[in-house]
Amino acid sequence: YGFMFTNPLQGQELPFRAKIGSNRQLNSLLLGAASDSRRCLSSQLIRPAVVRIDLQPVPRLNTASKQLNHASMKNQTPDSGKSAASFSHVVIFWTDPAKPEAADAVIAGAEKFLKPIPGLAHFHVGKMVGSARPVVDQTYQLALNTVFTSKQAQDDYQVHPQHLEFIAHCVKPFVKKVLVYDFA
Repeated sequence: YGFMFTNPLQGQELPFRAKIGSNRQLNSLLLGAASDSRRCLSSQLIRPAVVRIDLQPVPRLNTASKQLNHASMKNQTPDSGKSAASFSHVVIFWTDPAKPEAADAVIAGAEKFLKPIPGLAHFHVGKMVGSARPVVDQTYQLALNTVFTSKQAQDDYQVHPQHLEFIAHCVKPFVKKVLVYDFA
C-alpha cells in the first residue's frame, strides 16, 4: 500500500510505502503512522491535526491464470494510482419490467460476449444495490463498468463483433433504456 498523510492547513504531504500482508499488519501500521503524523504536525503547533490517508493497493493475483494482472497497472503514474492512458466506459441499463429474467440475461450475456474482448483492463457487471441515501439513483436495474487500456481500445470494442452480438441478443430484447458515461 502507498500512504499519503496530508496536513490540509499547510498542504504538507508526508508519503511512505509499505508492503502489507494482512489486515492486522495494516491496522498496526495505520495506527502507528497516524500517531507519528499527529506528533509531527503537533510539533509544528498546528491544532487540530487533520490527517488524510490514501491507500493504493498493490496488484492482486489473478486466480484464474495464477499470474499478476499488470493490465490495470501498466500506465500508472507514481503515487497517483491513476492510469495515464485508461478510458472508462460505464453503461447503466433499465430492463423491461415485463421480463423478470432480463437483468440475469443481460449479465450473463455481458460475461459471455463482452468480457473476452481485447483491450479491457477492468470489467464489472452487476445489479443495482439499494441505498438509504437519497443521492443514490435507484431507478435502474444493472450497470456495466469497464476500463480500457486506451481510447482506441474502447473505439475498437464498440465495433467488435462480440459487442454487436451482445447488443442484438442481450440488450435489444431485454432493455428499455441505456445511459452511457465515458471519461478518461
